[in-house]
Amino acid sequence: MTDEHGDDDPHFWLNPTLAKIMVDNICNEIILLDKQNEKFYKTNSDEYKKQLDILDSEMKDILKNAKRDILVFGGEFAYSYFLSKYNIKYETAYLSAHGESEPSPAVINRLYNYVKTNKIPVVMREEFDTDNIAKAIANGYEGCEVLVFSTIHNISKDEFDKGISFIDKMKENIKNVEKALN
Repeated sequence: MTDEHGDDDPHFWLNPTLAKIMVDNICNEIILLDKQNEKFYKTNSDEYKKQLDILDSEMKDILKNAKRDILVFGGEFAYSYFLSKYNIKYETAYLSAHGESEPSPAVINRLYNYVKTNKIPVVMREEFDTDNIAKAIANGYEGCEVLVFSTIHNISKDEFDKGISFIDKMKENIKNVEKALN
C-alpha cells in the first residue's frame, strides 16, 4: 500500500480480503504438488475463507456502532492495509513499519496531547515493540491503556502448541480495535 508511509508496509495479510487471495494462492500451489487431494485442499481453503469473511463482517459491524473512527499507535506503524480496508483514521508515533528511529519528543508530546484532548481510551502497539512509547502517549489520559495490535508475522511455539491460529490472532486484534474505537 502506498500512502504517506510509502511502500514499506508489507503487512497485506491484515486485510481479510487480501488474506483470502493468499489462501487461494497457497491452495493452488499445494494442488500442483498433490493433485489427487485437490478436493480436500479446496474444501479446507473454502472453509478458511469463510472464517476470514466472518472476521471481515465482525469488523464492519464494530465500525457501524463505533464512537470514534481513529486509532492511535505508539509503536511501529504496520497497519496501512487494515486501516485502508476499513477506512479507519490514525495517529502514529512512527512513520514506517520498520521503526528504524525513535519518534522525537515533539511527536510524543503531540500524541500525548491528542490522547488527552480527545479522551482516547487505547493506544495500540505492535507485538514486537516495547511499550515505552505507547505508555508515554497513553499517560495523556487517565484510564487510557496500551493494547497490542498483532501484525501476525508468526506465532510462538507456545501459541502453536495451544492451537492458536491466524484467525485467533485476528479475533484478538478486532477485540482490541473495538475497545479502542469505543
